[in-house]
Amino acid sequence: MTFSLAVEDDKRYVMDNFDELVIKSRSGWGGKGVLIAPEETQEEIEEFRKRVEENPIEYVAQSPLEFSTHVLCETEDGELVLRDSHADYRIHALAPDAQTVEAVPGAMTRVAAPGSKLVNISSGGEMKDTWVLE
Repeated sequence: MTFSLAVEDDKRYVMDNFDELVIKSRSGWGGKGVLIAPEETQEEIEEFRKRVEENPIEYVAQSPLEFSTHVLCETEDGELVLRDSHADYRIHALAPDAQTVEAVPGAMTRVAAPGSKLVNISSGGEMKDTWVLE
């Protein structure tokens, strides 16, 4: 569920539960303007909270999700290395009209940089081949 801080009831809930949520800027991109509060220090949470209080309409919030992990095979110093990395799987959908949504037979998997949950390419994430079988 996504909470819009432009909606007064949502804003009240988010501000009361700020340190338990993921708060995102509406104009953020590439993992910029995102606070994953359960993983941050109290100081970082309070600093981000001040920005949200100055312009709440700019933000949305969500409950944190457990990410899937994928095993990546990479080379390091000429050796093959396997590592787990957080990942998300994105389907592609088309909406030719307001009542119809069609999933396209294909997908995209984005994988976070080591130690990160930000899967965005601009934040160090990578693409991974995704196979879709019928």
